[in-house]
Amino acid sequence: MPILVAYDHSIFSFQEQGGISRYFVELAKHLSTEPEVKTHVVAPVHVCQMLNTYSASPKTGIYIPKLKKTYRLLQVVNNVLSRPLMRQLQPDIVHATYYLAQYKLPSSCIKVITVFDMIHEKFSEKMNSFEKTLPDIKRKVVDDADHVICISEQTRCDVIELLGVEKDRTSVIHLASSFSGLESPGATGLERPYFLYVGSREWPKNFKLCVEAFAAFALQYPDIMLVCFGGGKFTREELDLFHRLALPGSRVRLFSGDDAVLQGFYCNALALVYPSLYEGFGLPLLEAMSCGCPVICSNTSSMPEVGGEAVLYFTPTEVDEIAQAMQTVVDSSEIRNKLIVKGREQVRQFSWDKCAMETAEVYRSCLRE
Repeated sequence: MPILVAYDHSIFSFQEQGGISRYFVELAKHLSTEPEVKTHVVAPVHVCQMLNTYSASPKTGIYIPKLKKTYRLLQVVNNVLSRPLMRQLQPDIVHATYYLAQYKLPSSCIKVITVFDMIHEKFSEKMNSFEKTLPDIKRKVVDDADHVICISEQTRCDVIELLGVEKDRTSVIHLASSFSGLESPGATGLERPYFLYVGSREWPKNFKLCVEAFAAFALQYPDIMLVCFGGGKFTREELDLFHRLALPGSRVRLFSGDDAVLQGFYCNALALVYPSLYEGFGLPLLEAMSCGCPVICSNTSSMPEVGGEAVLYFTPTEVDEIAQAMQTVVDSSEIRNKLIVKGREQVRQFSWDKCAMETAEVYRSCLRE
């Protein structure tokens, strides 16, 4: 009999799109080719756009558009609705998608959790009131899990150090880019060259210093833009920052869209700028590499583990270093081309098939024990 693995509702209850929900959708899709494993997503009421279009293996749940300040209500509703669904499904393993699902499982059911980073523990002073509650919740889920998957060696070290988890109860399984199979991208509609910044601009993504570095760089390169993709509308503080640095709207632009649109921006960028202070993995690095986009990024946490020798690194707290990396990519076509070639080689070390295969082995190992 195949191993039946259920993925719970936790991340799908509040994340419309993002790296964690992408990970579980890709994982379920690629595990569908594993003859020894069957997956089933149990998300009774969810807001995840990727899950809404997912059809590779069974799922239970309906999609609703996300409404502000409803994620806690959805968690409660899904906790109640999941109980009979899980009893009926009787999975061998429940792989928690985040830390917020709360419902009782049979004692025989194996519990697996993936930890993506330890940002809430390492930088608690920067967190809001809800985020400050997550470390205690996470600790309970991790302590209760039979096995802990970490998405990088950096994350595993943090989990062992900060949560006291035994190393033999952990595994490192890397993420991958989802862009290699997409069709060739269309034009972005931009006629001027640009650096690309992708995703959230909240702390510790270090967007403020990135903008300050771009402003210093831009004095000598008036035709080059900074393009931000995703992350929501610019805040009043960000707009004030642009004004203070004399960066008009034509120099810092904001776009959003689906994967095909994002791939187009990767493929046409001078480079991806990734100035984060801390990452559990750093998925945009692989996305950029798979699209032939050079990467300049921070030399901290997991990013050297993911980027290897295919990235031009800088110290993220040093504005001058970020600006110098931008200038190097623009001034040296030789360095830029080397980054593209090395990036394509580096990204081949990561794949969702490999991620699924290694995860399936974790499931089998848990059941053998």
